[in-house]
Amino acid sequence: MIRTGTVSYFFRDQKGLECALDSVDWSANPKIWSAGCSAGQEPFTIAIMLAERITVWKFKNLRIFATDIVEKFGQRIATGTYKETEVNAVKTNEENEHLFKKYFEILDDGRYEVIPEIRRKVVFARNDVLVDEPISDNFEMISCKNVFEYFNIEEKQRVYRKFYDVLRPEGILMIDPKQRNKEYEPPGNLFERICKDCVERVYRKR
Repeated sequence: MIRTGTVSYFFRDQKGLECALDSVDWSANPKIWSAGCSAGQEPFTIAIMLAERITVWKFKNLRIFATDIVEKFGQRIATGTYKETEVNAVKTNEENEHLFKKYFEILDDGRYEVIPEIRRKVVFARNDVLVDEPISDNFEMISCKNVFEYFNIEEKQRVYRKFYDVLRPEGILMIDPKQRNKEYEPPGNLFERICKDCVERVYRKR
């Protein structure tokens, strides 16, 4: 079993997410896997960004599978409530301020709640990407952050192969932009990096 990070916030690695989401040819039934989702900040961010990008009909059919080995994260995702420090990147950023007003509600206790329309798009399940079978298949995009740092080289390659097998043709994979060492790179015969001149670690399935 591995451990994943518990520190996250909304709209983290925004440029990378924009690159990844804009590189997908979204089908009528969009399907995403957020592996190592922590308390749900990233899958909810993806849902918000897609609500602004895809058609109403496609968004209606959107499914985001959020998985982590920490079972208690499922409770936070179900309630969709977060502290101010977790939403500051969307609340205080002029570019994102309108999204904060549109997709969050302020609770009486000072926390912030993701609106139901967004919460319904994210389903949590406990899953250890190293040992468990994938939660589903035919994903158009997989995002996996703060996970590969816990694996040795052989384990990294095994997980990359697993992601490759459950991505649709030309599906998109995003990993943490901090993971720049060659040992973190997905196998070149499986994935091709997009935006080679930028820091974002976004790849397309070959």
